[in-house]
Amino acid sequence: MDVQWFVMFFARVAAVAGSGRCMMRHRFRSSSSTLRLHLSQSGSSSGSNEVEYEYLDSGSFRRLERFGNVHVIRACPSATWTPGLPLDQGEWKDAKVRFEATGWQGLEHVPEDWRVHVHSNLVFSLLPSEQGQLGIFPEQLDNWNWIRSQGKRSSGKSIGNGSILNILNGFAYTGGSSIAALGMMMQEGDAAAAAVKVTHLDAAKASVSWAARNAIASGFEDASCRFLVDDCLTFLHREVKRGNKYDGLIFDPPAFGRGGGNKIWKLEKDLPTLVSLLPALLSSSPRFLLLSCHDVAWPSQKLEQLLREVNIPAGGVWEKGDLTLKSNRNGARNLPLGQFVRISWKPPIK
Repeated sequence: MDVQWFVMFFARVAAVAGSGRCMMRHRFRSSSSTLRLHLSQSGSSSGSNEVEYEYLDSGSFRRLERFGNVHVIRACPSATWTPGLPLDQGEWKDAKVRFEATGWQGLEHVPEDWRVHVHSNLVFSLLPSEQGQLGIFPEQLDNWNWIRSQGKRSSGKSIGNGSILNILNGFAYTGGSSIAALGMMMQEGDAAAAAVKVTHLDAAKASVSWAARNAIASGFEDASCRFLVDDCLTFLHREVKRGNKYDGLIFDPPAFGRGGGNKIWKLEKDLPTLVSLLPALLSSSPRFLLLSCHDVAWPSQKLEQLLREVNIPAGGVWEKGDLTLKSNRNGARNLPLGQFVRISWKPPIK
């Protein structure tokens, strides 16, 4: 079923792209493959404001979560503690979908078109992968909310005045932060919210196609997003040479990864290089910068120190913290999964 679902998944991406609900064209420039997506469909999302994801508990190297009405147990090597909830009863016992050492079990209980709504305009299509991933990183939920909020002034008024914010999301995977950035245009009750142009960048073509599907499912009207398949550092060096600038930068690099041309990314070696390029990529009136990672060797204090060593524009509000999933169940264990530093600047008064 896993292989069949994978084939059906990307068949749907192609079908939607040719259905007239969006316009998608391919072009190749240098080493990068570009998918340009213009969304003009309305009503693709459910319109529900209910968050359809819930973290429940973790422990014994596993995590328990709810996606819609499906309870899922997945491997979690960092959950070395004892679960807070009893394993032999309740939601641990009743979960029918599991990812163990032998792979996925119980996928017959998964909907054919499995989606979860984080916001009415932030929708994820889920796909069980061989690594136990589903295509969503819910520990970033607070950062997604923060990104969406950057479409307003601190006073609560939208930036308006025809402003166009140019946003780059690197190591963008299935597009949670990219779609959150598009959501800056969808601030409730704000007819004059920001116009946004988003560049979604990832080295894996399958992930970029997956992100395009998530953007379509999220139901934006007249939203512009450029989807790029390229090595992140290579692209950033090229953008600096071109003099291209961004009002918002988002990066969530892995500890290890492979880019185009068999280029290898190692966080310890390459993150300082990436950070050194950020000042040259930021516009003269930046709005925000978000840097996160999932390596325990890089706590938020170390990330902040690295950022402060380069010429980041002054006047920003700095925040740092942990990417932690928290349960509402009494006695359940929280699950730390990474760290972040984020900076926001007030928009210029027009």
